[in-house]
Amino acid sequence: MKHRWKHTAAALLALALVVGAVPANVGTGGTAIVADAADITGGYVDIVTLEKGDVLTSYVEELEGEYTITLQGGTFTNLVGSNTDDKMLELSSDYPLDNGTFITPDGFFSPYYDGKIDDSWRVVAIDHDAMTMTLAGYTEPDGDPVKMTGDRVGYLCYHTAVNSLVTAKIDADQCYQVVPTDRKWENESWYVVTENTVFEQRIIIEGAVHLILEDGVTLTAKKGIEVNEDATLDIHAQSEGADAGKLFAGTTNGSDSTMPQASEIAAIGGAPFFTNGDINIHGGIINAKAYSGAAAIGGGSDRACGTINIYGGEVSASLVHATYSASIGGGYCSKGGTVNVLGGTVTAYDQNELSVPTWSIATGATIKAGANKDEAVKVDEVGSEKYVHIEAPTHLLTSLDDGVYKQTAAMDGKYYTRFVFVRPKSELEGKSKAIFTAHYGNKAPTSETNIYYTGVTTNGVTYTPASEDSVMLVVTIKSSANISDDLTCTVAFE
Repeated sequence: MKHRWKHTAAALLALALVVGAVPANVGTGGTAIVADAADITGGYVDIVTLEKGDVLTSYVEELEGEYTITLQGGTFTNLVGSNTDDKMLELSSDYPLDNGTFITPDGFFSPYYDGKIDDSWRVVAIDHDAMTMTLAGYTEPDGDPVKMTGDRVGYLCYHTAVNSLVTAKIDADQCYQVVPTDRKWENESWYVVTENTVFEQRIIIEGAVHLILEDGVTLTAKKGIEVNEDATLDIHAQSEGADAGKLFAGTTNGSDSTMPQASEIAAIGGAPFFTNGDINIHGGIINAKAYSGAAAIGGGSDRACGTINIYGGEVSASLVHATYSASIGGGYCSKGGTVNVLGGTVTAYDQNELSVPTWSIATGATIKAGANKDEAVKVDEVGSEKYVHIEAPTHLLTSLDDGVYKQTAAMDGKYYTRFVFVRPKSELEGKSKAIFTAHYGNKAPTSETNIYYTGVTTNGVTYTPASEDSVMLVVTIKSSANISDDLTCTVAFE
């Protein structure tokens, strides 16, 4: 429904003003996405108090002091891979130990062993007179699993014969109770959350594991659940709705992150340089949050998503910094993998097109996206190599009176503000072009067009002028910062 005046060239990209509809995959009516930058804060450890054998618990302690530190060969990673040679670091206020990771000009150095991020650093040698110390990766001992007793345990699982969730039961003596002292879950085992349980360290899935969330209880995995490509995790609820069991991974409240800031591990999924194994969600209220570099649910840093099947429940995923990774999908700049949504509600807050999987969405499933949970709306189009569109409820009325209407959206660190002008046709008579002028501070970039619209479709709804004697002119302004609140735009005709 667009029309041209006389054949006059339109400056479609002049000074970051884009004439016409919002660019593809941005969303035409969203609110700016602002990441939760909730830093993890913890205690400070003075090096002079350390002794040989002391353990520095990763992610919760910060180390202060002017020492030369040797990271023992084979026990650390700089997020490029395991290192076999010792690494010398000058610890100072410029390059401190920050939440378990040394951040230096050479990169991030985290405790690492046998393909996995370790829990902590252990002091293997220290000389206070020489102000030197040697650290090695250290993994907390894992406790014994606790066998359950009592009646059979019910759970929901997806049945392919009927393409829906069904109720099944398993004998209690075949299950283990989830306890925070046992965090390495064994192959071919069933684990049941019977009471509110908090894990301070990362849960490791070894082989194929089933997790049952009993009604009314919450499992909180502050450092997430590791499901690498050789593992499989099935998550089951016992019922649907508000009483279903909850899983918080990488967060305690769904908004703040408790994940390690620099480790680039998925909240549910892969370690650095590991694709996630199969993750199957059969219901429950699931909330996952990670930092940038890895997915909230999916691959670790530099690895694509594996296979994720969502059969039901309420699944929400987001990132603190949505830079180069997807909340559900791959890690840093790694497209690929498959997300099958066969039921339930999925909310993916921060999707980056550099790391998207292929989505397959069944009829009846609901996909949402937006700046936050309250503003998220249903997304109807998710295709191969497309990230979930970031959209929010439109502020336009179905039938527009003469005036100006403003919408905003954000994606991949860029902000888009769309202005829709509704003007009487009489203002266009005898004119060959419209000139848009954006106003922000002392800046006033312009762009021209010879196109007007008799209707605009956004979020699947077509909007038309209230009067048949009016038309619409549309411009989108792209900016590197969120200036929407202070940004205005005018239009003139020549």
